Amino acid sequence: MISQLTVALAIGTLLVSGVLTFFLKNVSSIRAVGFVTALANFVGVLLIPVASGNTFGNQHIFIDVDQVNRIPMLASSLLLFVTFLMAPDSALRSGFVWKSLVSIAATQLAYTAGSPWLMSLGIAIAWLPFYQELSPVTRITFALASVLLPVGLNLGDKGIWMVFAAIILRKGLFPAHGWITRTMGAGHWLTAMLVINTHIGAFVLLRTSHTSAVWLTDLALGTAVYAAALGMRDLSPRRTLGWLSISQSAFLLAGIGSQTSEGIAGSLLLWQVVVASTTILAGIMAALESRMSVSLTLKHSSGLAARFPRLAVGFIIAGLALVGAPMTLGFCAEDLLMHGTLAAHPRIGILLPIATAMNAITVFRMFSRLFLGPVTEDLTDVPDALPRERLVMTAVISFLILGGLVPGWLLPKAAATHDAVTTHPGN
Repeated sequence: MISQLTVALAIGTLLVSGVLTFFLKNVSSIRAVGFVTALANFVGVLLIPVASGNTFGNQHIFIDVDQVNRIPMLASSLLLFVTFLMAPDSALRSGFVWKSLVSIAATQLAYTAGSPWLMSLGIAIAWLPFYQELSPVTRITFALASVLLPVGLNLGDKGIWMVFAAIILRKGLFPAHGWITRTMGAGHWLTAMLVINTHIGAFVLLRTSHTSAVWLTDLALGTAVYAAALGMRDLSPRRTLGWLSISQSAFLLAGIGSQTSEGIAGSLLLWQVVVASTTILAGIMAALESRMSVSLTLKHSSGLAARFPRLAVGFIIAGLALVGAPMTLGFCAEDLLMHGTLAAHPRIGILLPIATAMNAITVFRMFSRLFLGPVTEDLTDVPDALPRERLVMTAVISFLILGGLVPGWLLPKAAATHDAVTTHPGN
C-alpha cells in the first residue's frame, strides 16, 4: 500500500507542477520548476520499493512499480530531465513544459496501471496535450490505437489482433511508421522526442508478452532495416533522426518478442540508450537551429564544429552510443539483443547487425555534414553549449559510457524482468 501511495505521489507531483507552470510567465522559473519536478520524480521512482513479478491484471492493485515497469518509469523521468534542460527558451514560452509534465504523468499512469482499462486510459490521454502539434495522420493513428487497445485487451484471445494492431500503430512499425517522420518533420524537435520516446507499443508488448507472435518480431526487424536504408539517403536532419528513431526503437520490439532473457534484457537496456541518445541529439539540433538564421541541412558540409565544439562532441558520443559503439551502454544492449533475436529467429535475426551498421553510417554522415568541413555561415557572436546544456550532456554521456564500462549494476535489473514479463497477467 505504501509503494502504491508513493507512486501516486510521484505522478501527482507531475500534474501539480504542470498546472503551476501553466500559469508561470518567467522562462527561468518555468525551466526551474520543470527540472526540479523531473529530478524529484526520478528520485522518487528510484526509491520506491519494487513489487515482485508482474502486477498487471492483479485486481487488488491500482498502480504500482514492479519488475516490468521500473526501467520504463526511470526512462520517462530521464526524458523529462533532458528535455527541460536542452529546450531553448522559445519552446518554454509555448507551453512546452506543462504539456510535457501532463503527458508524462499520463504515461506513467499507463506504465504502473494494474488494469487494462486504466493502462489504456493513460495511453489515450498521454498524447492529447500535444494535439495541436501533431499532424492529422498522427492524430488518427493515436486515436485508432486508443480504441483498439482497451477493446482488444478485454476480449482476451479473441481480441489479440486488436492488441497487435495497436502495438504496430503506436510503435510505428511498417506500414504505420509515417506518423514518426511526420512528427519529426514538423514542430519542435523535443516535442517529437516526448511523443516518440515513451515507446508505448513496446511497453504494451512487455505487459502482454505471453501473446507475442513470431511475425511481429520479424516485422520489427524488417522495419529496422527499411528505416535504416531510408535514413542513409535522406537530406533532412529532422527526417533522418526520425528514421534513426524508427530503426533503433524497432529493436526494442524485436528483443521483447524474442521471449528470451537476453533479448528482453537487451531491450530494456536499449530503451534507456534510445531515450537518452535520441533526446540529446534532438536537443543539440534544436539548440543549433535556435542560434542560426538558416535551417539545418545534410545537402552539404556546414562546418559547425568550428563554432560549436562542445555540441559537436556531445552529438558524436550520443550518436555512437545509439548505434552500439564499444565502451558504451548501447554496445551491451545490442550484444544482448543480437544473442536473443538470433536464438529465437536464427534466419531473420541477422537483419539486426545489418540495420545497426547502416544506422552507424547515417550517424557519421549526419555528424560530418553538420559539423565538419568549411564554415558556411558567420557565427562569430553565437555561443557554444550553454551551462545547462553542458550539464545535461555531461550527465547523459557519463551514464552511457559508465553503463558500457561497468554494466553489472544495470544488467541484473534488466535480466530480472524476463520471468515477470513472460508470466501471464493475473497469475
